[in-house]
Order: sequence, then C-alpha cells, then structure tokens
Amino acid sequence: MNAARVWRSLLAVWLITLGVTLAGTALAGKVYKWVDADGHTQFSDHAPDAAQAKEITIPTFTEPTELASIPGNAGGRGIKLYTTARCGYCKRARAYLASRGLAYTEFDVETSSVGRADYARLKGRGVPIIFVGDQRMDGYTEAGFAQLLQNAGY
Repeated sequence: MNAARVWRSLLAVWLITLGVTLAGTALAGKVYKWVDADGHTQFSDHAPDAAQAKEITIPTFTEPTELASIPGNAGGRGIKLYTTARCGYCKRARAYLASRGLAYTEFDVETSSVGRADYARLKGRGVPIIFVGDQRMDGYTEAGFAQLLQNAGY
C-alpha cells in the first residue's frame, strides 16, 4: 500500500472519529466502509448501492480514556503507542490500527515530553513500544499485534 493511501485512510478514520465525537451519540449514525472500483477505501454514512460495504463502529468514550500509569500499564485499558515520526514499523502499527478502526493514544518519544519521560521509565531501546491493556510489545509485527489485540478482546 503506498504512503499516500495510508495517510488518506488514517485521515478519513481520524475525521470520522472526530465527527462522531463532536456530534455525540444522539447524532452519530451508522458509518460504512468499502473499497471502490478504483481500489480506494471509502467511508460514508450511507451504504452504496452496488458496493460490498461493511458497517464499522467508531470508538466513543463516555469516561476519560487515560490509561493507568506506566510502567507495565497495570490495569490500564486501551491501546498506547510510543513512536517516532520517521519509524517505518510505527507507521505500519498506526495503519494496522486504522484498518481495524481502533482508537489509540500515541506519544512521540522524540517530540513529546511525556513520551520521552515514559520511554525512559520503560527503559525503551527502540520503537514502537506498544501497550494493549497491560500487555507490552517491543517492535512491531502484524501477527504479534493481532495476538495482543485478540488477548485483550479487540
């Protein structure tokens, strides 16, 4: 998948999430995702007539989404990524989450003071560092990430 397509998909998911969050649950309707004839992923509040659209669920939160303090993220809920902007594996992890419509919290360990401090406490030696609940994964493989998500009930 080329980089422009990944960014378009990430932007679309982000915009949908933002829209649903701002609109509130009373105004949030159904959202559909499908791939058009040109191979582009599309999102809409109306299912197209001829496409194989899948209804997706946009995560919404009724309480604060802060994860428990780290290290170990003991008792924490949700997905947390420690990344850098230029890391290819970090980009793959973000794209994988976007493809599944999962919300996450991300900290850049180079530009965020919180990210830098957490990374030091975690004794980070590379990126990404991924937390799914209290499970930790250093680095990224799709199979490993899928297993973490499955173990956490995603």
